[in-house]
This record gives sequence, structure tokens and C-alpha cells, in this order.
Amino acid sequence: MAQEPHEPTELLRRQVEAMSSYGIPQEDIANVIGVDAKTMRKYYRYELDTATAKANAMVGGKLYKNCMDGKESSIFFWLKTRGGYSEVIKNENRFVDKEGEDLHAKDKAILKELGIDIK
Repeated sequence: MAQEPHEPTELLRRQVEAMSSYGIPQEDIANVIGVDAKTMRKYYRYELDTATAKANAMVGGKLYKNCMDGKESSIFFWLKTRGGYSEVIKNENRFVDKEGEDLHAKDKAILKELGIDIK
């Protein structure tokens, strides 16, 4: 018995696009709408190809609006991911005496006694 050809509807198109934009695997989307994955790719190619870009554009628009509204966490995120900024962690070695006081350059003799050569 021949199976009837699949007929896409606007509701199914929106559902495929939404699920694809959420990152749902195509096999799972096909199961939800009740068709084979190959059939889904045939009838919903545009939705599958554009869903991620549309979702990224919507999220990017919200992020941009948050930046323009002065939301600091959004601004930091934008600058790190889009602006090339990065946080730099600076590690410094400190030499301290028994009381925890910093040893200065004039204390090189003490450091030398400890076997530490400072240049």
C-alpha cells in the first residue's frame, strides 16, 4: 500500500524551524513531526538551513539592546567575545621575611643566603 506524500503546513514549518533553532537533532525533529529524516530535509530544507542564523540574530539583538541599556554583564560579554578584550591575570612573586614583610631590592644579600639569585 503506497503511503501518501507528505504535505508541509505552516504550523509544521514553524515547529521544524523552532526545534532546529533550539539545537534539536534532525532525527528527533523528524520523529516529532512524524516523517523520515530524509523526507523532512526534502520538505523543510529552508527552515533547517536558516533556523540557527535566525536564532543567533534574535539573541544577538537582545544582547545588543542590553549593552545599549547599560547592562554591565552584557557589555563585558560583548567586549570579550566580539571586541577582542580579555581579562589578564598578573602573577607576581613576592619574597617576604619571617614576619611576612616584603623584602626589597636592598635585601638581596638575605636572598643570596637563601640560595635565591635576583637579577
